[in-house]
Formats: sequence, C-alpha cells, structure tokens
Amino acid sequence: MTLYISLTLLLISALSCKKNDEVEKVADFFKNKSDEKELLATIDFSLSDSLLLRSIEIQTKTDLCKNSRFTARINYQDRIIEFPAFANKNCNWNAIPHNLIPIMINRKNQVVVDYEMVKSDESLENQLIKATKERIIGTERKNLLYLMQWDTELKPDLVKKRVYESLKGIKNYSNEISLSKFKKDISDLTETEKDLLKEEFVGIIGVNGYFPPPPPPPRMENETIEE
Repeated sequence: MTLYISLTLLLISALSCKKNDEVEKVADFFKNKSDEKELLATIDFSLSDSLLLRSIEIQTKTDLCKNSRFTARINYQDRIIEFPAFANKNCNWNAIPHNLIPIMINRKNQVVVDYEMVKSDESLENQLIKATKERIIGTERKNLLYLMQWDTELKPDLVKKRVYESLKGIKNYSNEISLSKFKKDISDLTETEKDLLKEEFVGIIGVNGYFPPPPPPPRMENETIEE
C-alpha cells in the first residue's frame, strides 16, 4: 500500500513538472516579442469588454484608439507570461481586418474558434492551429489576430486557461513552421532564424471591447427598395 501511494505521488509530481515545463516554453517563446514594452498591462480576467479595455488604458496611460497595441501580462501556474497584444476598442473604425480569427467563450466555458465549437472539457489549441492553417495557406497573410471575448460570468481562472491555450497554440504552430523550414525545434533557433520565422507567421492575441452590430440581412431577389 505504501509503495502504491509513493508511485502515485511520483506520477503526479512528474505530470506537474511536465506541465510547468510546457508553461516555461510558452513564456520563453513570447519573451521580448512585443514592440510596446513600455505599455504593459496585467490582464484582469474578472473583467471583459469595455471594462477590461478601460483597465488596460489606466495601466498603460494611453488611449487605445490612438495606440491599440500593448504588452499583456498574465500569471499562469506561478509563471509570468508577457506577450504582444491588441485591444479592439470601439473607435468607429470601418475596416474589418481579413486576418482575424474570432474566439468567443461563453459562460459554460464552451468556445467558438473561427465559428467551430470547442467543448468545455477540450483545449482550444488544436482548433486554433486548424483555423490558422486554413486562414494562412494559399494567401499572402502572415500576421493573424486572435480576437478573444469572454462572458463576464465565466470564472477568471477558466478565462486565463483559455488565453494560455491560445498562446500555446500560437507557439506550437510556430514550432511546426520551424521544424519544416529549419529542421529544428523553435527553442534551438538562432536570432537570425527567429527573424526569418517572423516572415512566415506572427500571431497576436487581441481582446475585444465591444460587440460589433450584426450585418444587415441580405435582400431577397424580388425585394424592392423603398424610395
């Protein structure tokens, strides 16, 4: 019985170390990637929409309509991860970017990644990679914006986990490119190779500050326009 308990504890410890190693790899991948290091904001996962963006503006002391890019910080499993981020404030912008992959999370922790459902007990990482490949392959798009929005009733720790899964997906897709192009893991790349990798793909997490109005329904063929 004592041996069984010891082996169980050893297994739990090994799995915990493996998870922490993966978090460390994600943190290392995003280190020094942001060009807005002085505009640093810790994400408050208890907030969403306009309240979240207001928190970011207070921390960065900037108007997100004038500069929508900043460096986001999260603490995941006792590891600080900083990454380049984008805040989508309602600034009356008319243009909708074509390099956008929406990620919506409801109160039940169910996720829609680019209009594909991810169950509450599944990681969104694989669906993010799938959506990325579909959006990039055969196009000139190399920079993708993963625009995230979550329900205010969702527990903050669950939101944080979803953001981490998104970061992990970006890192793992970048690693696929690294293995294909350089035949080695992304952690083994030289600085020159890392710069070349940026020419192939850059993924940025965005936070959405408002729900844009839905497009008008299409007119029927026989529908007439009133003068």
